[in-house]
Amino acid sequence: MSLFQCLLVFYAVMAVIDFLITWFLSHDKKSIRFLSALLVGITSPMSFPV
Repeated sequence: MSLFQCLLVFYAVMAVIDFLITWFLSHDKKSIRFLSALLVGITSPMSFPV
């Protein structure tokens, strides 16, 4: 596995973990919970390796 593939796997795993944490900690309507969990899941792994 190349370094790029390892980073993609790491990014995907962290995105799922962040999505689940945000989903279970938020207490809004389901549509808002999904949107906020999706946005956090997509954007937070980008800053993690830095």
